[in-house]
Amino acid sequence: MPRKKKRQNTDLQVNSDWARIETIIHDLDTTAAGLAKTLGLKHAENLYQIKRGNYHISRRLAGIIHDHYPQYSMSWLMLGD
Repeated sequence: MPRKKKRQNTDLQVNSDWARIETIIHDLDTTAAGLAKTLGLKHAENLYQIKRGNYHISRRLAGIIHDHYPQYSMSWLMLGD
């Protein structure tokens, strides 16, 4: 039986999640690795997984970002509102 390829998540929400992370990276004039370091994440992999569409911005990650940068609301981080 042939192995199934891992299906890429093409959900617009995923793209929107990464777009919000990119907005923050651009606003702060940093990189994904730099943002991860500033947020106290052990690795930038968490952010790259969002870029790849494997994960959404979690409530935990949104909270960390909001704690460091309160100008980004939880609602915007989570939903783009």
